[in-house]
Amino acid sequence: MARDWFDIVRRAQEQRGAACVAASAGLDHACGAQARAAALGGCSPTAGLAHRTQGLRIGRRHHRRLGETRGATPSPGAPRGYTPAVMADEVGRLLERIGKLEQRERFGDALALARRAAEVEPDEPAVWEARGEMALRCGDAEEAVAALRRLTRLEPESGEGWFRLGEALQWRGAADEAEGCFGRAAELEPAQHTRPFRISTEEFEAVAGEVLRSLPAQFVDFLEETGTGIAVRPLPALEMVVEDGLDPHALGYWLGNVYGAAGAWGEANPAAIEIYQLNIENWSADRDGLFEEIRRTVLHEVGHALGMDHAALDQDGYA
Repeated sequence: MARDWFDIVRRAQEQRGAACVAASAGLDHACGAQARAAALGGCSPTAGLAHRTQGLRIGRRHHRRLGETRGATPSPGAPRGYTPAVMADEVGRLLERIGKLEQRERFGDALALARRAAEVEPDEPAVWEARGEMALRCGDAEEAVAALRRLTRLEPESGEGWFRLGEALQWRGAADEAEGCFGRAAELEPAQHTRPFRISTEEFEAVAGEVLRSLPAQFVDFLEETGTGIAVRPLPALEMVVEDGLDPHALGYWLGNVYGAAGAWGEANPAAIEIYQLNIENWSADRDGLFEEIRRTVLHEVGHALGMDHAALDQDGYA
């Protein structure tokens, strides 16, 4: 019998009175983590904190080499008494500390250091890239946009910079301007970026439905046995980004217990896979590409639910 995968989560939310509203600013695209957990039958919002991001997005800190500042004229906005060599050394240390704090998910502390680095060397692109990313991880889209605008002014030919600005603008709700940034990224670096393929939520759900019908039998059986529903959302919930450390660039997220861990399955505690339409579309050039991104995202999240780590997922082609 055909199954309406998307309606499962909606019915659960309606039955339990979950209020999920999209904020006009474009930031709060769903109910909070705790409310959503209650709507889905009480599963922990952090039990399934395993998500898929586009690999090309992760860990890029390779703008202008700091050593190039040695012997150069100090930036007009730099603190008095700083020589280029001193600025390069200090900013390098700050960026290294920011990276370590990011790995430990101490994004607020990392943002504070990024602000300090911007004071020391305001013309260093890597500083503004880090500041924009940490601001976004802290839920401050306004600061993220301002920082990434500065990045694109410093490196106007960087497709990655324009792409990052586009993402931040999406979080601020500035869809039209974001599309312009994505288009600029695709022009500058067509091998890494594409003009996003945009469709309505209804059309996106239809493609996702095709994906679900095409999954390997063992994955479909698992979804059926666990009562797992699929929820399409524009972006991750802001509360889950700020409070639970969910990557704002995530393509999908498993909300539920890992199979075999403590916790009931089925109707008593239905799980859900959230897939994030805007983030997925950002990496899809056409309908076929969208289909493949959704498929890989769903398989990735189910793999996490089955206890597979990223190495195993990568080996099986689901990373």
